[in-house]
Amino acid sequence: MESFFVDIYHYLLNHKNLSKWVAWMYVSIFFVLIILIGFFAGFSALDATGILGAIFCWFISFMFTLLWIFQTRKIIKHKKTHQVE
Repeated sequence: MESFFVDIYHYLLNHKNLSKWVAWMYVSIFFVLIILIGFFAGFSALDATGILGAIFCWFISFMFTLLWIFQTRKIIKHKKTHQVE
């Protein structure tokens, strides 16, 4: 799963002729939508299943946040070493 988002980033760079910042913006929007859906699903689960359901949704959202941070660092490091245009 970790390279999936990097692969999307490189696909956008290489096949759609987008700048690196626009490609990263698309990937970031995708991550933020997943994180927000998980966060708000936690509030919905709090009403439906109680605190354990909410904690589960918030934990998944937190894991995607960590994955997003890790992928950002990985892409920035890749940009510095390979200079993909």
